[in-house]
Amino acid sequence: MLERADTMSKIAVIFPGMGYTKDRPLLYYAGRIAKSCEYELVFVEYEDVSWNKELLRNHAKMTEIFKKCIESSERILADIDFGSSEDTVFISKSIGTVIAAAVAKRHSASIRQICFTPIEQFGDFIEEGNGLVFYGGSDPFANPDVIGQICREKSLEAYRIDGANHSLEVNDVKKDIENLAFVMDRVSEFRTMRILRT
Repeated sequence: MLERADTMSKIAVIFPGMGYTKDRPLLYYAGRIAKSCEYELVFVEYEDVSWNKELLRNHAKMTEIFKKCIESSERILADIDFGSSEDTVFISKSIGTVIAAAVAKRHSASIRQICFTPIEQFGDFIEEGNGLVFYGGSDPFANPDVIGQICREKSLEAYRIDGANHSLEVNDVKKDIENLAFVMDRVSEFRTMRILRT
């Protein structure tokens, strides 16, 4: 059984998707798990970005969006010394997986990653062996075969949810709840997370 750590010097940063906010199930419950384990939650918001999901298919425009989102994130996180934190985890969704991985790469501290429905570009930044990934087998905005290949190449702990879309939903409420419970169980047990300690 895993237990909470005693110290408060732990940080969990939530990087949302563009249309998937911190209050939606994947990020909300992952944040609740972190908070219950005495992590200080920090929420990133992206400024001055015009957005629609179709942009995920336009790699040229996405480059500009990534830049703006990284700049917004760095402003929000500027006063945090990740190197002095006992443990830091970035919890991200969709485009947020790219932003989180890029921001982590800019810091020398060890930052763990939980990535929900990443898009392909996260593979350009994610550190090898330092992530837990969940992706949908029927995601229209990220090729599941490509995501799976990135996870294998980077030695990431990954779970593919068959039939799931970009929100990890399968259009069956009961199954969605079961899948959400499965995902959150894996988040709680993530072997390198230290959200919960033995």
